Amino acid sequence: MFSTFTYILFIPPIKPFLVHKGRQILLTCQDSPIKDSAGVPMKKKILINLLFIFSLIFIFRYTMLPNSSLGIGMGKGGINLIPFKSLGNPLSPGFFINVGGNILLFLPFGLVLPLKFYNIDRMQIVTLIGLSLSIMIECIQLTMPNRWTDINDVILNTLGTYIGFRLFSKFRLAYILK
Repeated sequence: MFSTFTYILFIPPIKPFLVHKGRQILLTCQDSPIKDSAGVPMKKKILINLLFIFSLIFIFRYTMLPNSSLGIGMGKGGINLIPFKSLGNPLSPGFFINVGGNILLFLPFGLVLPLKFYNIDRMQIVTLIGLSLSIMIECIQLTMPNRWTDINDVILNTLGTYIGFRLFSKFRLAYILK
């Protein structure tokens, strides 16, 4: 479905555009007294929106497009429904790339989601949304011949969302106690 050619045409032109537009919007709203209906300054709201979009692009980039430097999407794909079976040797570099990468992939999502949506502020809801997004991605990968659909990815992505929310909770508590 997605080839290296698609990546070459689609992602590089968008990245500078998003960075430029994000910087331009932030500079425009730098000293703006305008606030949204919840009383949040527009600059802060725009920054949160950009972070949320970047977290989704980050997830999309590493789950849907091939990456030869990490060996993602290069060979024939398959399905693994047995938890922890395909993680490999815990002492190998591939283990750390797989486990750490899947956790880090969803960590920003779990951190930014409750900032973007004020009513999503409980750990169970954020974790369930991360689980749902991960399952949706794995279902899409079922249709992609060069991708693995792996239960370990769902577990580790959900863990990353949970850790991201816990970081959000720590920062929020530290901010409130100041």
